[in-house]
Amino acid sequence: MDTKRHTDEPWKVRAGEQAQAEVESFRPDVVLASDDDAQEYFAKAYVGSSLPIVFCGVDADPAKYGYPARNVTGVIERPHFQESLALAQRLRPHRRAELPRQHLGRRYGVHEAGAARCGGRGMVAGR
Repeated sequence: MDTKRHTDEPWKVRAGEQAQAEVESFRPDVVLASDDDAQEYFAKAYVGSSLPIVFCGVDADPAKYGYPARNVTGVIERPHFQESLALAQRLRPHRRAELPRQHLGRRYGVHEAGAARCGGRGMVAGR
């Protein structure tokens, strides 16, 4: 669909329509829909149908697209920072694990106040 490079609404609508036309023509056994735009402009049209949909890379609440549904399964894109840092600390208890602040941000629930508590560099676990 190429909606990362073409971000205007008419392009997204047209790309979704073209993807639906391909499905109708090709009649696949399953469809993989990656990212929120693929759900919004394409896959949600098949919710409740007989066509199995597998999604990935979804940042929004899946309910926005009519999921869960009997023909839909997939993976929500959610980072697990605290769990990952805890695992790193268990694996290497005498090492310090650090994530740079630019990789966190409000999108993942790590705010400036939290970064400031970590010396202004990011989220830190360990000694």
